[in-house]
Amino acid sequence: MKMRAFAIHIAMLFCLAANAQNMPGGVAMPQVWSKTNKSISVTDTLSQNTIGITAFQVVVPTAESENVTMTSGQTLVTSHRVAEPSSGQYINFLDNIPTNIPRIISIRRRLTETDTTTILAANLPLSESADSICESIIYSRMLSSRERQKVDTYLALKYGVTLDQTVPTSYVSSNGRVVWDAVANAEFSHRIFGMCNDTISKFYSTKASNAEEKNLVIIKTDSIESMSYVVCGDDNNALKYIRKEGQPKRLGRTWKLMTTGNTPQSVTIRFNAERIEEAFPLEDGEHYWLAISDTVYKKSAELGSRKAQFSDVPLRDDITFTIVAAKGDEQPEIEESQENKSGIYAVAVTPNPTTDGHVNLRIRLREEAAVKVSLYGLDGHQYATMSSGDSDFYNVTVTLPSVGVWIATVESGDGKQSYKLIRK
Repeated sequence: MKMRAFAIHIAMLFCLAANAQNMPGGVAMPQVWSKTNKSISVTDTLSQNTIGITAFQVVVPTAESENVTMTSGQTLVTSHRVAEPSSGQYINFLDNIPTNIPRIISIRRRLTETDTTTILAANLPLSESADSICESIIYSRMLSSRERQKVDTYLALKYGVTLDQTVPTSYVSSNGRVVWDAVANAEFSHRIFGMCNDTISKFYSTKASNAEEKNLVIIKTDSIESMSYVVCGDDNNALKYIRKEGQPKRLGRTWKLMTTGNTPQSVTIRFNAERIEEAFPLEDGEHYWLAISDTVYKKSAELGSRKAQFSDVPLRDDITFTIVAAKGDEQPEIEESQENKSGIYAVAVTPNPTTDGHVNLRIRLREEAAVKVSLYGLDGHQYATMSSGDSDFYNVTVTLPSVGVWIATVESGDGKQSYKLIRK
């Protein structure tokens, strides 16, 4: 970009509006501008003794134009680069970042008494470039790393943008709780999105998807209690089916949910299969199923062509889910995986469903070893457990406390298998 063009763009400074009640990420005293603020036309001047400035901008870059997003002193940030026109120095953003997808740009600049600290405003809209600016937030001080993390989380979840995970970056609520652990969830660090009720930030959402693949997977619920979060990410595997012998067709990609606070007991998950159907259409008699942590399946209710909805998906922390295509109306059978063949040979479960609540598990091991049987509710709560050892065969009776669906796990050595038990 030529220096003459810089001079033209500098004149289009972005607008800010004081909004003391707005605390993005729980960080107080921001000045906020968004393209919905049609009536704002003010001049805000930062005090000369401020030690710095921190600014955040959400923009939707386009391939055709380079739009101004923010200026501070001698620094100019556009949708394609950061530059200091007076010195001619600049840094270009990566060209492979998709256009038409929101991007979070942030700068933190230490100021001296001689720096220009006045931010001018113009009548809205800011010209055609305002169409690409979603939101601007500026603080007249240097925010701490933790404060920046909170504001980044607020903006990322609000616009369905994944924070850069080159270095694992966790998502943090306005009260300082980690709502997405980037280290623990490193395998699922792609296309992160979520919904929450953060009363400090005044950010409330009950429906979410990621902007990069908008509407491929949508998670929604009726309501969320105060300071509760549901955040989701995927493992970046291919959107194609994998078929293993003895198992139904399974989508290569898996998603993981992390919950914080008093989250709902269940959510609805919508899946738009258009991209998959083009290459892998359903066969006659096949239905979409949701595989939940490899223990529970839910059959979809189709929403027109190439769309599926799974209602009342049990919500507990650290569950994973993916899409399965299988024929018939009966739950697909899960064959014993290679990982679980080290200790458990076979498990027979009868009767299932049961009417009196008693289910018999006949467990055959490959060699004499200890075994552990546990009973869980769909809420993840453990209701019973028993352990025993020095045998290769066990006959265990499990009692289901009430009508509904329960999960029994059988563990021996490195082997672990789970079974859905139903009491009618």
